[in-house]
Amino acid sequence: MQLATLGSTADEVAAALAALGAGVTEVVGRPGIDSEELRAATPHWEERVASFELLSSMAPWSDYGLEPIGYRALGRAMAV
Repeated sequence: MQLATLGSTADEVAAALAALGAGVTEVVGRPGIDSEELRAATPHWEERVASFELLSSMAPWSDYGLEPIGYRALGRAMAV
């Protein structure tokens, strides 16, 4: 799911994360720091800056009972 679909404020995203059931959920975001380079690289720079600001304002994911993992760790867990 896209980060933006979880909400636009830290409270909304926290509530959506808390409502997730057990299991694996992929949350996709493309946070970016506002810069001339980012603005030149993508027409979606405002969305990336908003994602960065949102994620920066939140508590660590572990505070929500979540454990971020990469695809390599996910593959190992699924192979068991």
